[in-house]
Amino acid sequence: MQQIKIKDIKISKQTQKIKFLVIGIIVFILFVCFLLYLWLQKKRALKILFKESQQAVIRQKQLEEYKSITEKRLSSISEQKNKNNKTKKTQNLWIKIQNLIENQKIFLDTELTIEKLAQEIGSNKTYISNAIKENTNEHFNNFINQYRIDEARKILSDTENNIKIKDLHTKVGFSSKSTFYNSFKKNLGFSPTDYRKRISTQKS
Repeated sequence: MQQIKIKDIKISKQTQKIKFLVIGIIVFILFVCFLLYLWLQKKRALKILFKESQQAVIRQKQLEEYKSITEKRLSSISEQKNKNNKTKKTQNLWIKIQNLIENQKIFLDTELTIEKLAQEIGSNKTYISNAIKENTNEHFNNFINQYRIDEARKILSDTENNIKIKDLHTKVGFSSKSTFYNSFKKNLGFSPTDYRKRISTQKS
């Protein structure tokens, strides 16, 4: 009888040990599951955070691109506006230059310079030079000399005008005889003397 009780006690202790072990295993499993759950939640949160971060980067990039496009458009509009204003100013300046050249014949002045022309118009030589270049593709001296040569041609074409060739260069605005001769021949292909002879021959 005593042995049976001892045996029952041993069995009871072993049963309790097994229970504790099972409970311990269950607690451990639950703890591991809890840690796994926390890890999965953290992983999910990090994934969401990473996705939101990517979207924020994309939105920032799109915003910068939109800002860049807007700035380029505004810059282009501003440049076009400035260009139009500049073109308008240049054309107004060109009209004034033409008036002084063609109507007032300022090119007959032997001391005419681009500075003097600019002063007459109320501008500066850079604007005058640009206006002439844009409208004739010529520099100031060539532009003025063409008017002078054309005036000399008209005088030489008039057979009743007996002006001496040696006096003609100052009459049409040249201060240098050699410059007049060279410009005349370059533009018309003849010297002033030969040109007058050809005109006289044609009209006789």
